[in-house]
Amino acid sequence: MEYDTEDRINHRKQNRVLVVYASDYVGISPGGIQSYIRIMDRDVPENLDIVYLGIKGEYAGFPPNQDKMIGLDVKPILGSWNLGFLFALRKFRFSDYDIVLCHRAETALFIQFFTRKPTFLVLHGGTLNAFRSRNYLFGAIYPLIELLASFFSSETACVNPEATFILTRILTTIKQAPLVVDQNIFFTDDDNKRDGIFLIGRLEKEKEFGKALDILSSTVVGANRILQIHIIGDGSQRAKLANHAARLNLDVIFHGMQSSEKVAELLKFHGKYLVITSKFEGFPIVAIEAISCGVTVLALKAPGVGKNLSTIGVKIFETPASMAKFISLNDSQKANGFLPEEKLDISFEKSAQNYWQIVTSIIDGSNKGKRGPKSNV
Repeated sequence: MEYDTEDRINHRKQNRVLVVYASDYVGISPGGIQSYIRIMDRDVPENLDIVYLGIKGEYAGFPPNQDKMIGLDVKPILGSWNLGFLFALRKFRFSDYDIVLCHRAETALFIQFFTRKPTFLVLHGGTLNAFRSRNYLFGAIYPLIELLASFFSSETACVNPEATFILTRILTTIKQAPLVVDQNIFFTDDDNKRDGIFLIGRLEKEKEFGKALDILSSTVVGANRILQIHIIGDGSQRAKLANHAARLNLDVIFHGMQSSEKVAELLKFHGKYLVITSKFEGFPIVAIEAISCGVTVLALKAPGVGKNLSTIGVKIFETPASMAKFISLNDSQKANGFLPEEKLDISFEKSAQNYWQIVTSIIDGSNKGKRGPKSNV
């Protein structure tokens, strides 16, 4: 795959928008960030030109505007892709762009400090839930970064504002970003065989996919291989998870990073269960996408995984043993079906239009020498 350099990007439109989509992993996660970028790629006003910036890696065919993607050569610093990405950003020419859209607070803060560019920060939440999950180092340091980034951003939005740092909510304005799912891709097809159990997300420690494999190894469907186990995503824990699956004698297919279209195809054809075992979550958008494909979503109770998910049909379990028992006793149970639209506003087109209204208002305010007006998402 070829990657465009900054000099090769041909800007023909009046205002240039830079979307910084990844800073803590190579490529694009199959979870919430794909939904975020897919929104950004919809219904773009004629006067805006979007360019995507991230770490050079495999993008699994997403987003569709491959000619508008810049992949930076990044090496981890102290084992962190985040630090490596921020270090690489020092030489990036932000002067070519009118506004920067970020989904990581530290990236937004870095850009604000070094470039003074107007920023629109979209948080996925989870900072407060990280602290509740006893991830004290992250839960103590990141809230301060989040607070500063939100304070200096022209606009801040989040799918779950209540999961952000309490001082951020008090001292800044965080708008409610709509929960969305692209129903042109994620929909139910009841004619398929539903013979798979799925784990989807970044293969990192906080997702605790190893615990999910332990649960499945103790079930009838896992031990006797009645249902195929699929893992979609990539990360630092992939080799460790593969070795753990082998020790448990589990047959696991590792799909790596995949596009939203491929994820939806796998869920619609094979998806019986999606298992969530994260230490904490902001709001796992993958749960909405799976339910929209007719998949039964099972989750261990954790900070950010509870009442807010049970209202959309996710089955919440207090212990790994109770989840394992459910899977063993319900291996022939039919999937959930469609996500109830009356409970969530999941209009994809409406969400895209709202995001671009905010971007336009920030640019208009910046052109007038202002920080940019606060708007509703």
